[in-house]
Amino acid sequence: QKTLSDFAYFCKREYVDDITRLDCLQFREFLARARGNSPRTCGNKLLRVNQFIRRVLKLDNGKGPISVKDTRLGTVETEPEVYTQEELQKFLAACKGQDRLIFMTFLQAGLREDELKFLYWEDVDFIHGTLKVRAKPEHDFLIKDHEERTVTVPMSLIEALQEHKKNN
Repeated sequence: QKTLSDFAYFCKREYVDDITRLDCLQFREFLARARGNSPRTCGNKLLRVNQFIRRVLKLDNGKGPISVKDTRLGTVETEPEVYTQEELQKFLAACKGQDRLIFMTFLQAGLREDELKFLYWEDVDFIHGTLKVRAKPEHDFLIKDHEERTVTVPMSLIEALQEHKKNN
């Protein structure tokens, strides 16, 4: 809904069937330059706009003002670097105190940076060994794709978090 209201603000076309491919591509540029969205985010928002247009105009899949290729301009899917167990152990051994706990949490919970930054003690379930990833609107933190979730983590991480909480 936010994407569509942004598009309506940007586009100024009165009727959906007046929207052109150029309007959509210019919206993509607007998202990148004015809003600072990444190429992937711009493409995803453009897909939502195209889906809306298709639904309103009752167009078949693959129809509409833009193509999938238009939504992926400037994006490159790269494989993440994979570290060996030995490299991870060496890295973690070099980390001290809270830094070690932070990287252990990244590694064992698979959280994004902001998800870890906004992880509170009340999000840690010490009994069941889980972390709750939740939005924190009071800090303007929203979860990517707005999907709150519970992550099960090893009890060794829970114990390390509990020890950290007790000592700090």
